Amino acid sequence: MKEKKEKTQPLTNANITIESHLMAFAANESRLKAKVIEMDEFQTKFIKSKNTNF
Repeated sequence: MKEKKEKTQPLTNANITIESHLMAFAANESRLKAKVIEMDEFQTKFIKSKNTNF
């Protein structure tokens, strides 16, 4: 007899997932440009430009 798998809740929500991805993109930009990235500015720039070419 097969056991029924219980439905589980996600460990994070979409907002937390997006924020963590943006932090990873900002960290990569910081590494490539050797500069400190301000997250508020980075998020604003990213949202306004809709740039996905990291």
